[in-house]
Amino acid sequence: MFDSVVLSTGGPEFYKKAFNDLDEESLKSDTMKKSFDNLAKLVTYVDPNFSGRDWNLATAMVIKGDALVQVMGDWAKGEFHAAKKTPGTDFLCYRFPGTDGSVIYNSDMFGMFNVPDDRKAAQAALATATLSKSFQSAFNVVKGSVPARTDVPDTDFDACGKKGIADLKAANEGGTLFGSLAQGYGAPPAVANAYKDVVSKFVHGQIKTSDEAVTELVKAIDDAK
Repeated sequence: MFDSVVLSTGGPEFYKKAFNDLDEESLKSDTMKKSFDNLAKLVTYVDPNFSGRDWNLATAMVIKGDALVQVMGDWAKGEFHAAKKTPGTDFLCYRFPGTDGSVIYNSDMFGMFNVPDDRKAAQAALATATLSKSFQSAFNVVKGSVPARTDVPDTDFDACGKKGIADLKAANEGGTLFGSLAQGYGAPPAVANAYKDVVSKFVHGQIKTSDEAVTELVKAIDDAK
């Protein structure tokens, strides 16, 4: 969630400098301190048992009316579909407040091994099939996510899916499509883990202030580079 908080607080250029470029001045700036302050405020809205809860259980709380909102990727929509809930009627999909026009992404991937030449044709066939428009549509309609391709028709998608496709395309064209630092797309895994460790300590009260948080963040990321 802190990825979204930083994007909301500082805007696209700040997010890129801080979390893609790992610019030290941005990481230790007043804007980053404000981001931690905003995160601290959001933490006051969670229930006492949030720590360690699986995301799908939190989604179930929203579905049942035990929670108002969840900050989560669009794949959570699959849980709503499984519960026979209708987007636009039973639930709504929004970008994190203050981030309209930008998208932070992670993606599903297929890893392929270095295999003998006689097996590479099968790998190419799998890659071709999974990246086809028909597969991208069928897969993402069921999963609740957005196609990796920006030329997939939104015909079969619900209201949330159509919005997601439009948002992704606009962000891609506008240069505001960012890989998630928390999910390992904005920086190497060691940096992402260092970042998550600092944010987790802040959320759980082991780091007390935003001043301390940015100091620890700069040190952790510098050590992880």
